Amino acid sequence: MDGSVTTSTGIAERIWRGVKGGTVFVAALFSMGLGCQTTKSTPGNAIIVIDGKAGLYMNPFCAFVYYKNTDDLVFTTNDQKPKGLKPHAECRDTSGLSTDGRSVSMAIIEADGLIGPLPSRWTEDGIWMW
Repeated sequence: MDGSVTTSTGIAERIWRGVKGGTVFVAALFSMGLGCQTTKSTPGNAIIVIDGKAGLYMNPFCAFVYYKNTDDLVFTTNDQKPKGLKPHAECRDTSGLSTDGRSVSMAIIEADGLIGPLPSRWTEDGIWMW
């Protein structure tokens, strides 16, 4: 009889150790995910500006900041830009063509519907919002 009590106690202890270990493992993964930031790139329908002479593309705000004469610039959508163009360096480096997203852990929680999405830099139809 004592052997069965010891056995059931031993099983309960092993289960408890597994639960504690699993909790620590999940907490560690969640913490690591908080340190990994995601980035949202310019969507395909967003309006961008092309400097064909320099082979660059940028957002509309950067075009008006970095160019005095915008007559030679072409407005199009990100999907329609010609291949081989490079992002305008200052515009790219100031997050002008992307926006910070949630951490990996918070993105999972957002996908589960527990928290709402972050405000977007773009409207549904590709208009830039500042």
